[in-house]
Amino acid sequence: MCFIRVIAFICLAAPYCCYRMYAVNNPVSRSEPLEFAIRQLVQVIFASIASLNFAISFYLFIISSSRFRHQVKFVLVKKCWKRWTCSCGFGNIQSTAENIKLNNLNMELEEITNLTSPQ
Repeated sequence: MCFIRVIAFICLAAPYCCYRMYAVNNPVSRSEPLEFAIRQLVQVIFASIASLNFAISFYLFIISSSRFRHQVKFVLVKKCWKRWTCSCGFGNIQSTAENIKLNNLNMELEEITNLTSPQ
């Protein structure tokens, strides 16, 4: 995985480094707006490609490592999905006689407290 990371770093950082060396050695004046704008565009494109270096690690590890894929699946499906379903109330909802009786009792208690509380 480290070898793949090094290759990705070289491929993503090399174009920007090469362009910067070219731009330093061959400066362009602002009196030539078209040439200046083209160089600015090229610099922004290469800088964007170089910034992918920080975002691509996750995807490289997913592609190259089955153990990493297994761990990501475990965390997302087993931990996060269960936590989300429990917090949103999508868990196993079963209507049993005990649940219905408890719900009816809770509703009656709420009605009593609403009637006795001053409004």
